[in-house]
Amino acid sequence: MSQLIKARFVFPIRLSLPEGGWAYKHDGDLTMIGVRSGAGELRLVLLPESERSRNKERFWLRTVFRRHPLVIARTACISPGHDLLLEEFTDAASFSQLDVCFEVSQLVDQNDKRAMAKLRDDAFARVQIFVRFYRLAANEVDVPIPNLASSPVVELAVADDYKMDEGGAEGEFHTIYRQFQWPLPATKGLLKPRMDPQRTEAFVKHLRSGKEPDLYAEQLLEAKELSRLHGNHRLAIVVAQGAFESFFQRRLLEECEARGINNLSA
Repeated sequence: MSQLIKARFVFPIRLSLPEGGWAYKHDGDLTMIGVRSGAGELRLVLLPESERSRNKERFWLRTVFRRHPLVIARTACISPGHDLLLEEFTDAASFSQLDVCFEVSQLVDQNDKRAMAKLRDDAFARVQIFVRFYRLAANEVDVPIPNLASSPVVELAVADDYKMDEGGAEGEFHTIYRQFQWPLPATKGLLKPRMDPQRTEAFVKHLRSGKEPDLYAEQLLEAKELSRLHGNHRLAIVVAQGAFESFFQRRLLEECEARGINNLSA
């Protein structure tokens, strides 16, 4: 007996697609993804209200885009009489809710934690493919490939009585899994220790070298980010390969210069 799975993710990105369902094949299986996008706010407090002087004069400044509807991009609270001029700011933010529907051939056991995690990961893989194709079609670099931890909550629902085709998916769903994603302090830099003396010395050496950072080193770091944060392992491998080519080219030029070689011939 087959069942219909619906997984819900909410990511801090905005897809410019019309709201509705989008069908595609994932490893030969029909997948339907519903998209709903909206606006929100992100607030960063530099000086807590408990530490602010009540006698100081404050101003609220706004950056406004005069479109329809009116968009307030940033609101900043400043206190001219305080050492810390900027006390807090709030940025306009966007989100997209993605509902992923697909069929499974076996009955789902909601008490099996491994089975739930497998369904979640399967749904997330479908989301990543969807977003990667969207990025290519829209040519939008402001939409990163999401990672699982960037969704504050992941929900799974299942329906026994359902209907799904390329026109849409509907059924009587009931929730079987809900996972709240709490970002680790390490991922936000909250528990980041001081740079150790060896790395600090290397940093100062780079600063005083008068040169730009090595291209191969930046490429390797980019490959690490692509793999660890975005799960785009294929592209990470390509970037890492480019890093090797950059290193080989630099090393070859250095060796030629040391040996007084001006031309290379076959």
